[in-house]
Amino acid sequence: MTSEDKIAKALKEAEVVPSHKGGGNDTDSGGFDPRDHCPVTALGMNDGNCFFVGRSGEVRKLAHRDFTEACLITLFGNKDWLCQNFPNKTKKGGKDFSSFNRSEAMNWLIDKCDKKGLYDQSTPLRGAGVWRADNDPVLHSGDGIWYKNQWLPPGQKIHGSIYTARAALKRPDFKAPMTAIEALEVRKWLDAWAFDDPIEADLLFGFLGAALLGGFPLWRVHVFIIGERGIGKTTLGDLLIALLGEQGLEFNDFTEAGLRQSLLNEARTISLDEGEPGKDGSEAHRMSSVIRLLRKLSGGQGARIARGSSSGVAQNYTVTGSVLLLAINPPPLEPQDRSRILQVGLRKSENPVPKKIVEGYVREAARRSLKIRARAILGADRFAYAVEFYRDLLVKRGCDGRQADMFSALLAGRSLLLDDDKPREEPELFDALSKRLGNIFLEDSESGDGKLCLHHLYDATCDAIRDGRRLTIGQVIAKERKGSSTFDSVLDSYGLRLMPDGSLFVPFKHGQLDRVYGNTPWALGGWRHSLKRLPGVEQAQWPVRVSGIKIRGLFIPHDLLPSLESDADPPQPPGGANYPAF
Repeated sequence: MTSEDKIAKALKEAEVVPSHKGGGNDTDSGGFDPRDHCPVTALGMNDGNCFFVGRSGEVRKLAHRDFTEACLITLFGNKDWLCQNFPNKTKKGGKDFSSFNRSEAMNWLIDKCDKKGLYDQSTPLRGAGVWRADNDPVLHSGDGIWYKNQWLPPGQKIHGSIYTARAALKRPDFKAPMTAIEALEVRKWLDAWAFDDPIEADLLFGFLGAALLGGFPLWRVHVFIIGERGIGKTTLGDLLIALLGEQGLEFNDFTEAGLRQSLLNEARTISLDEGEPGKDGSEAHRMSSVIRLLRKLSGGQGARIARGSSSGVAQNYTVTGSVLLLAINPPPLEPQDRSRILQVGLRKSENPVPKKIVEGYVREAARRSLKIRARAILGADRFAYAVEFYRDLLVKRGCDGRQADMFSALLAGRSLLLDDDKPREEPELFDALSKRLGNIFLEDSESGDGKLCLHHLYDATCDAIRDGRRLTIGQVIAKERKGSSTFDSVLDSYGLRLMPDGSLFVPFKHGQLDRVYGNTPWALGGWRHSLKRLPGVEQAQWPVRVSGIKIRGLFIPHDLLPSLESDADPPQPPGGANYPAF
């Protein structure tokens, strides 16, 4: 089978709409017959405009007035095809193949668009990186598309997405991909750094494997490397970026908008140095907006962004990929962030590896990037299998869905690089992971939405004054429970009431509580929904009389109320302190 036949077969199987000849030094897409194989692909019409994939692989929009001779030449890359198929006539009625008839070419192109029907301007456009088409990886290297083990020219439409042409990037070495033995050697390089928890070196290596697949994983994980200045964070980041090669980008000064635009319609990994709030908190808003973007990047196709335009047509973009952050101190993370962002801590090594050796690792990583990228892409099906394998295992051991999503992706990324076949069962690996999962459970139990909402109520100051200091609502409740003082009127003013069974009544609506929760996620009665998520909280089946008025609300059980005595046991994860029980 010739190379032309192989390309045609791959296009047919993928339901790919071909665009033009070309596409890089490894692509031979065969010749194109006149008119039947036009180097420009008509996409359709919309609002009186014609849409094409030009010879360059870009999506072009042409109104009727745009079909000038110069515009057609840029659309086709040159005028050769136009002159061959729409030649002007000589004075004697012959064909002049040195020029073309603009009007005939325009009419033919408009007719091609008309026959295609309406073009959906929200059709996803794919740029550089690794994408997922059904269950197959698609590598976009700028001037070529790797799909089903074939290099195709850019401008292809694969499973509803158009892979537009971009600047050429270095291509993975698919002819000589990295072996499992070579990958194990790379893993050992990470032992040059001292991690707070030894399992973090394996998890970080797993992040590398998953990040090499860009937007292919169904759940993408981000990593925050934390350590004091001079501990080697930046060098570790340099090593990972060197291994990622063209699959990675790096910045040390950034904003959320800058990151979003850098990853616009791309599926790559970004490394962010100095990713911390700042000593005076001045950059807290910047990092909080970055963290919000990371949440959107994690699942599905990533962040699907719609923006208005001056023409009145919505512009749709896709932003996906993984992010590597490095900082001395991390920004505060909410529970939903801990299922997306892996925190890796570095400490000072007792036996530091010489700087020259570590720098040699970074240089060697850059040389091996093309091989490790090829290994990851060629093993994408193994990665997908390993994700399901590890996820089922983690769920059976008690992990919730999001924890299982994150750690299965990390473990699958590690297996992708180290294994040639199905993932191995390594009990010692899961034993080491058990402690980390238990810590995550304890953190989540204290920082869930319901707990944060309840603690905000307890921390609010009220009008009660004792010994010259103003008390919080939590302090008032604790004193009332002990019976040492009476502040009934204070609690009443907030619509709160301690019930005979020891529970606390909290109303659904109350003016004072509106002020307590103002400018918070629980404002305007939103506390009702968050508090209901706490264990043991029940909705009152009848109105409760507070300050002579009957109102509806919730009962907070006594074990969630503040106390002056240290009689409350710390929260225990399911299965005890060794959760999950591997």
